[in-house]
Amino acid sequence: MHATLYDFSPVVRMLLMGLLLASGPLLMVYLRNCRSTPLWRMATLTLVTLFDF
Repeated sequence: MHATLYDFSPVVRMLLMGLLLASGPLLMVYLRNCRSTPLWRMATLTLVTLFDF
């Protein structure tokens, strides 16, 4: 029987939760500006990140 020294399941679970939470604002910016140019989307995302409307 071989015991593992580290249990990475809480770390993986936390990373997945962070990815889920971070994708929400990105998806919102993309859906609200899906017909605009990529440069305008990047500017909008920068404003949302800096000023947190």
